[in-house]
Amino acid sequence: MKTISVDKINRVTNITTSIPFKDWDNTVQRTTLRWEEVLATFSNVIIKALEDRKSACMDMLSKNIFNVVYSDEYTIIFKKENGRYHSFSHPSYEIMEETITIFNDDEIHRLGTRHLDQIMKALVWVENREDVENMSFGNLISCVMELILFAEVNKEISL
Repeated sequence: MKTISVDKINRVTNITTSIPFKDWDNTVQRTTLRWEEVLATFSNVIIKALEDRKSACMDMLSKNIFNVVYSDEYTIIFKKENGRYHSFSHPSYEIMEETITIFNDDEIHRLGTRHLDQIMKALVWVENREDVENMSFGNLISCVMELILFAEVNKEISL
């Protein structure tokens, strides 16, 4: 359904399109992807991204170990060669390791929002964003972001 209204004061025409909810027609093949399928299909990509991110974090910390300006049980803050401050987060590093274990043990149902956050951070740095088994890298990004949004709306995620 479409509705049109004219707002004379703001001098605009508003067009609204409504799409009613509709049940699946049995004659149509359902092509939506389930989050479990997407994450399982991209598990090797996710593991590699997390391993690469862990390595980059540790390399940067090691490179700047003598420039530490603050540290506690949660974080290490250091000054890089360019004069900017950077931090290493113990909890983030541990969650990356935990996420890799979850994928290696084929237990993705154990993923929580903290794992999804680390996956998203790692995926940002993936350069080779190829399709895997006819699923696009965009499907993976959408899946992770929608799970995070779902968790935020529902205050926690139970996968």
